[in-house]
Amino acid sequence: MTSATSSAWGSFLTFALGSLVDEILLKFDKFTKRVRLLPATFLVYFIIALSLWRDPPQEEALRIICESLSSLAPDFNILALPTKSAIFKARLKLGPDVLKELANRALKPIAPLNAPEAWYKGMRLMSLDGSVFDVPDSTENATYFGYLSSSRGETAFPQLRLLSLIETGSQVAGAGEVGQSKRSEQELTSILIDQEKFSPEMLALADRNFYGYNLWKKACNTGANLFWRIKNNLNLPIKKRLPDKSFLSTVYDSRDKKNCIPIQVRVIEYKLKDNNGQDNDIIYRIITNVLDYILAPANELAALYHERWEIENVYGEIKVVLKGNSTIIRSKFQI
Repeated sequence: MTSATSSAWGSFLTFALGSLVDEILLKFDKFTKRVRLLPATFLVYFIIALSLWRDPPQEEALRIICESLSSLAPDFNILALPTKSAIFKARLKLGPDVLKELANRALKPIAPLNAPEAWYKGMRLMSLDGSVFDVPDSTENATYFGYLSSSRGETAFPQLRLLSLIETGSQVAGAGEVGQSKRSEQELTSILIDQEKFSPEMLALADRNFYGYNLWKKACNTGANLFWRIKNNLNLPIKKRLPDKSFLSTVYDSRDKKNCIPIQVRVIEYKLKDNNGQDNDIIYRIITNVLDYILAPANELAALYHERWEIENVYGEIKVVLKGNSTIIRSKFQI
């Protein structure tokens, strides 16, 4: 390594010193103790940049990023860039834990209390949903992530499932979990709960694919406020009709109704009107653990449910705008 290159990386590391990235690298003993051609701190930023800038090859992206860094750190001037092989080996050595920890600590809602579309009666609006994404068609990815099947056959590419908890007002990810395509949204939600991503300040909205007694119970135990659509065939006896036309009921574990602990819920049922002002045939049934109908009237909660669609806009941005013509993960190997 030339002295100029060594000095350039030293300048960059001084610029980045004290960052969250450095802290996490130290935690996993991945921090570069000697100045190298591709230090770990820069490598993390480089991988993030690759996910945002998808068209150029890795080597070209690295060259342009290094040129851009010179405006942030005036002494940054690389004379020799790493080869494709060196980049591969460096990424393999870094491994997945650093980036996973970075996402776990960096993803968080950001809307201030005075942001009207992000809050309802002191509860932060969060949307929970999942989607699948293509990954490169390699043997390793196919073995790990798998293909999804339908009546028309398997998907062309292996696919991963991403579950996200999105702040509806800002469309910023508050948490996320990646899994194999065969893993259900309920499984990934349970992982987020174990990671303490649900909190009493939030009102979490979810569609009818999420409800299950055990997952509902687990989410309720976090103290989070829940507002989840349920399937119309779920038996919910009316225990008490409330003035806002919602009613109180109880949910049970259908597999062990006699021994499970019943959970009280509030049920809201409504229809939407079509363009002619007539009721649509679709009945929306939503349960919530917010039992106070004065604090949260049924008509207001019903209107809030459709804020859940903000998460579809987020996935659309990822799949259409960010991904472009490539797969969502550039790597052809799975660590």
